[in-house]
Amino acid sequence: MEIKKFDKNPAEIVRSHNCEQSPTYPPNMEKKKFDKNPAKIVRSHALWGSIVIALPLFGLDWIVYCINLWHMYAKLCKRANRKMDVGSIIVGFIVNIVFAVVTDLALSFIPAIGWLGAFIIAYLLIYFSGKSYIEMLKKINK
Repeated sequence: MEIKKFDKNPAEIVRSHNCEQSPTYPPNMEKKKFDKNPAKIVRSHALWGSIVIALPLFGLDWIVYCINLWHMYAKLCKRANRKMDVGSIIVGFIVNIVFAVVTDLALSFIPAIGWLGAFIIAYLLIYFSGKSYIEMLKKINK
């Protein structure tokens, strides 16, 4: 069996064909445990999700909450240069929604404090869900 030697370095071949190798993470994501851009995505989605839950939208709040949560996962996957896999988010998605529904129903009987409590709990749910998803993406791509 003969081993074939290349005239060029493999990196030069890639460059000569105008192909770019994309890293699994953008360079700044591996340096910090929870860097600013994914944290900004998570915080903004947590804020909007908690606003939606706190306002009485007569059933539309849960639809908007689900869309917001799904959009957050999609943006985090895009940020990590990964295809969004439903299997990796389905448990977090279901737990988030069930816990938010139960909490909102339990707190809805207390007029002003119920809205504030639903706001805080929805924010924390989405925030910690997004944070743990980022950590999971980092572990998968190592």
